[in-house]
Amino acid sequence: MADTELESLRESLGVIDQWRRAHAGTYTDWLNGSWADIKNVQVKEFDVTQLRQLAQHGHSAEITISAGFQARVTIDPPGAVVANISSGDLLSTFSGEQLSDIEAAYSEARGEDFLRLCGELQCSIRLTVRVQPEAYGFSWIRTSAAFVNPGPKGAWWDTIQGLFRTPSVNRLVVENAGSEWLTAGGITVHGPDAEPRKPSGYDAGPWDVYRKAWLAEDRQTLPPPPAVRPQDHHGLDSIAEFLSEASHALCWIWLATSAQISAARIAITFEHGSYLEVDFTHLPQTAGIEDAIKLSDWSTASPDHMRHDAVENAVSAVVSGPGALIGSARRVLHTAKVLLGLAQSGAVAEALASRRAAVQAAVDAARASSDAARSAARSSSDRVFAEIAAGVGIILANSGSLINVVLAHWLILLVAALAIVTGVTAYVFEYPAAGHTLQSYEKDLNTLGGALTPEDVGDIKSMDSLKQARTDLYRAQITTAILLLATFIALFIGWIAVK
Repeated sequence: MADTELESLRESLGVIDQWRRAHAGTYTDWLNGSWADIKNVQVKEFDVTQLRQLAQHGHSAEITISAGFQARVTIDPPGAVVANISSGDLLSTFSGEQLSDIEAAYSEARGEDFLRLCGELQCSIRLTVRVQPEAYGFSWIRTSAAFVNPGPKGAWWDTIQGLFRTPSVNRLVVENAGSEWLTAGGITVHGPDAEPRKPSGYDAGPWDVYRKAWLAEDRQTLPPPPAVRPQDHHGLDSIAEFLSEASHALCWIWLATSAQISAARIAITFEHGSYLEVDFTHLPQTAGIEDAIKLSDWSTASPDHMRHDAVENAVSAVVSGPGALIGSARRVLHTAKVLLGLAQSGAVAEALASRRAAVQAAVDAARASSDAARSAARSSSDRVFAEIAAGVGIILANSGSLINVVLAHWLILLVAALAIVTGVTAYVFEYPAAGHTLQSYEKDLNTLGGALTPEDVGDIKSMDSLKQARTDLYRAQITTAILLLATFIALFIGWIAVK
């Protein structure tokens, strides 16, 4: 599909260039577009059928006629011819049957007939070529010079953004490049006569993660340096130099704290420590690009805050001013590595201290929970034994005729009520309080994700002291339940035994 589209594009360009050379026209070029301006020529020099064919291939023509009236005829995709008279009167130029014919063509919106009837009149024409990368399968530009010098249609960053705007399109065809070619990490550039090649490739994963973590504003649409940097080329020297300079600039643009990008200017700032603003409206030289690539590769290897802060602090420490940034990549990298090492050693010590503190807190929580469980068990046991003793005393008092049956039954009910109160106190207040110590500690432990790894948290939760505390609590609850059951059985027997 892409080869068929290229052949069709070249046929259209051949027609336009033939007209342009025949009438001393001029080109204005930009990425994925170009127009040819031709002035002071008769309308009949341009075949309407050919103009419509151009429009059917996605291009357009705009013809301006000035001859006693001002008219503009546009031929846009898919080939409709539309005439519009902005000033003047056809009567000043045409007469008789010809006037009637052209008035009828205009009023009936027959643009093609209107254009043919104006064949002898002078006009200027703009023929515009447009390439849709999504449909064509490639980006396009007419000349190498237009690529490296975008001119009024944009700046270098507009060209780079446009080149990578469509992720599925990774090749650029340069019309005047013949059989020359170039490969970069994420793009291949070649002339129409060259065999298409694949980009040399690069590991995009770390760059994509870093982009999501740290890049905002318009930098989101800028490709990473290795995607742009040329790896091999045959010819296309000016484009190779342009892409090298662009990749050099992108190294620093990606690493900056922020960037201000407009149609006329791009500037970056480093804001850790001393404030530094550097203008990248004009591309830097390629000297030092190897060090800048190494710095950007190392800086984007991980999106963590420590590495990012180390780079920015290194820039603050090493770079004395805006003019010194470009040549400082090697020293910035060395300093950033030292700063990251110091930060990581401090973080390791802090993590170890956090782990020790968490382990000690686990031991303390386990001890407190076990003590509370044992205390609750002792308290409940004491009350239960007292209630059993009271029940036995009631039975003995009744058997010795010290109290009658009615009073004995009421006293047994009173002891049973006290046993119920003992159970409620133990299971509603005392044992939950003992368990809350462990539950609160485990919840607090889950909030220490910044200081402890998930493995650390899991290991601490499975410590023997915590397991033993849970076991102690469970056994205390079971013991109290057995004693309460024994109490109610004894009271039931006593209820039956009293006479």
